[in-house]
Amino acid sequence: MSGGASVEETLELWASSLRGIKERIRPLFTQERVAASAARFLDVLLGNEPRKTGWMRAEAAGDPGPWRQQALLGRGTWDADALRDIVREYAVEQLCDDKAVLVIDETGFLKQGKASCGVARQYTGSAGKITNCQIGVFAAYVSDKGHAFIDRALYLPKAWTSDSARMRAARVPETVGFATKPVLAVEMIERALAAHVPFAWVAADSVYGVGDIEAVLRLSAGQGTKGERLYDWAYSELADLDASEYDEHRTGLWTRGLLIRRNPTDSDMAYFTTCCPKGTSIETLVRAEGTRWRIEEGFETAKNELGPDHNETRSWHGWHRHVSLVMLGLCHDGCRPTSSQQHAEKNEISTTKELIRWSVQEIRRLAFKLAQRQIKPAHILAWSVFRRAHQAAARRSHLKSKMQL
Repeated sequence: MSGGASVEETLELWASSLRGIKERIRPLFTQERVAASAARFLDVLLGNEPRKTGWMRAEAAGDPGPWRQQALLGRGTWDADALRDIVREYAVEQLCDDKAVLVIDETGFLKQGKASCGVARQYTGSAGKITNCQIGVFAAYVSDKGHAFIDRALYLPKAWTSDSARMRAARVPETVGFATKPVLAVEMIERALAAHVPFAWVAADSVYGVGDIEAVLRLSAGQGTKGERLYDWAYSELADLDASEYDEHRTGLWTRGLLIRRNPTDSDMAYFTTCCPKGTSIETLVRAEGTRWRIEEGFETAKNELGPDHNETRSWHGWHRHVSLVMLGLCHDGCRPTSSQQHAEKNEISTTKELIRWSVQEIRRLAFKLAQRQIKPAHILAWSVFRRAHQAAARRSHLKSKMQL
């Protein structure tokens, strides 16, 4: 099989999996027109429009105005949590691994005004400062097969939960009250456990602490974009814990410890608190810590390409519906069938220099360039091979410089 044929096969798999996802979510909608709007919404999210505002989404979908988009996110009656569960189910089907890591982190969505649900002046690492924004807490499932978001929650500051009129105006359910970010993280972990999601570790930023998460779990650096991420590591056990102190049904010793990372380039140090079964190797802890950057990669991809921060709805339901659809689009991209991809890469590498794996962005670029029919397919594929060979060469140079330190 030629390199061109293998690319076409992968693109067909990409399109076929998108059709399959649309079929999965069809039962969520009681009306065919709403289901059709959701399908077009996904198409536009995965399209090449630089911004994904309501008006631009509607125009790209071929709608005469923004009303269908507004109805899908705001006035409809479909359940965003049911969509979240479909995303989680699909991700686990494709990425399932007993050694997987559940990564918890937050990101900010910059906003103007005061009406959008949860908006307030608060710190967000996305901007590196206190600014007017919404904060979303997310859970990503990370395995050697890939990664995908499987849960999300909108953080409501006390200024919101203490103002009943404001909560009603944003259509926040009466059962929703103030919850800290660690509490939201615990709820996500509990949902994953209840759904029998297989994972061995949970990794989170320091803001989420360890106490509450430890009580729920008692569960226990890999490849980067330029190859292996090489650091010096050290691990120190600080205290032994009896699992029965947290849960009468559990036994065995656990260890709370400190994992230390040093960058050999500039000697910069980073510290990670750990809680794991006693006897866990430092190699295992390093691998679990090394997955945390995947969620940042997911945030970057989502914001740069799928526009979750272009959400113009102001309601609780609108935020969760929009973000859940974005998660579905990311899940489709991140959970492509791997066997065909590996087969295609094998064929390409046999006739060309070493290439990096197809990225989400590259697959999407090829799909839309070929669909436009403005450039010869052979030229489109040739540029793809050139890009990936150039990136592979950059990766080799990066690794070589690292190994010489």
